[in-house]
Amino acid sequence: TTRVKIELAKKVYKKLIMSTGSAKRFDTSKIEVASIWKTSGDALARKIRNELKKTKFDRNFTVVFSPEEDKCKDKGSCVAVTGAFGLTICSEAIKRILK
Repeated sequence: TTRVKIELAKKVYKKLIMSTGSAKRFDTSKIEVASIWKTSGDALARKIRNELKKTKFDRNFTVVFSPEEDKCKDKGSCVAVTGAFGLTICSEAIKRILK
């Protein structure tokens, strides 16, 4: 998954709005939209950032992430959070279209 996201980012970074880790989160109010380089508290975003640095990729693209700390040990997702990530991406896409 990470490799695919990185290759996609390299090709379409100008238009990309990427969702990062929403698993193990419960608070939809913590969802944020920022540059991949400004994310925090999200292990998947950190992994993607580190891999991009290794390839000397220095472009910018938008991500939806949550800095909320993991609330459980096992992998799992709260449907409200994963749904809110999707709705946030839709909202960002609409904002771009209306510009």
